[in-house]
This record gives sequence, C-alpha cells and structure tokens, in this order.
Amino acid sequence: MSEHVVTVMKVGTWLYDGQVEMPLRILRQTWDYYHEPGYNPDPPHLNGEGHAYYAVYGAAIPPAPDSPYRHDSWPSRSRSCLSLEEAVALAEATVGPGIDWGRLPETEDPEARES
Repeated sequence: MSEHVVTVMKVGTWLYDGQVEMPLRILRQTWDYYHEPGYNPDPPHLNGEGHAYYAVYGAAIPPAPDSPYRHDSWPSRSRSCLSLEEAVALAEATVGPGIDWGRLPETEDPEARES
C-alpha cells in the first residue's frame, strides 16, 4: 500500500456568520478520503494522476500520538473533487464569494504568531 500524501494547494480565510475568521484550505491527496477498500465496490474517486482534492474548513486537528494516521483531520470537509479548480469553486459556492485567498487567520498563520 502506498503512503498517503497530503499537499496544501491553497489557503484562505472566510467569515463565519459574517464575524468570525475561519481558515480554509484546499488539499490534494493521493487517496479518496471517502473510499473504503474492501467495503466499497466502486473504484476510488481520483483523477488520472491519482489525486483527489478537498476543501477543508476550520482549524486542523493533529493526529493523536498513538494514532496510526500521520495527517491532520478537519472539522468539515467537502466532497471529493478531481481538480484544484473544482475544489475552489465548491468552496466559494459553499461559504460565499468573500474568501480571502492567500491568507490564513492570525491564529492559524505561523508567521503572524512569531511576530
């Protein structure tokens, strides 16, 4: 079995309830988050390069020290998308046009926390 790889492709900030800054990321993964091998007879939802894209909302939740998973989890995740553009469009349709792409809230931005 190949290693699961997650790449953050794009970051942004949006306002929950028009007031609270929330982080948003577009992830590219080498596996379909929703596919369960051995239980799902359909193939995983991956593009021709073997990737699935997701919009994830909220702060990352690091894995527990004893977890077999080495990647963060997220409070909310979109359906599987086959391209970065599809995941961005889905995120914008979900939270509205007010996403500030390229910036995370100060509480999530490591550079802002260091200053």
